[in-house]
Amino acid sequence: MASKNIFMKRILILLVAVFLVITSCETDEICDQTIQPTPSLVITFYDIDNPETRKEVIDFSAKILESQEVITTTDTDSIHLPLDIFNLTTSYQFLEGETVDDIKFTYTSEQIFMSQSCGYRTQFNNLEGTSTTNWIKKISVEETTINDQKTEHVKIYH
Repeated sequence: MASKNIFMKRILILLVAVFLVITSCETDEICDQTIQPTPSLVITFYDIDNPETRKEVIDFSAKILESQEVITTTDTDSIHLPLDIFNLTTSYQFLEGETVDDIKFTYTSEQIFMSQSCGYRTQFNNLEGTSTTNWIKKISVEETTINDQKTEHVKIYH
């Protein structure tokens, strides 16, 4: 009788162990490619004399002031720039050839949980921008919430 009890206890322990192993396994999640990562700031350049017309900036480059990292050098009428997720401001130097303007963006940030496999992304809120006026004549924040990379967030007139 004692050996039967020991056998039953071992069976019970084995069943409990198998149950715990099966229920503790996590499914393999793959981050859905349609989920956007933390968005960049989308800036488009416009003609100050004809405000509805985009205007290419010749020999444009952008430099992050905190790190002195040059983001791009090109002729363009729009640009995507990263915002610092760890601070409430990001400052750039925008150059048109040799002419320099300093531009500063201030914002709040919000961490949004996407999924276990994708982690978090940052949404930027309350965007504001200021700049010096050497070649940049006016800055206009069109969208104060940055949650995608398809929307024009800032217009710069030159």
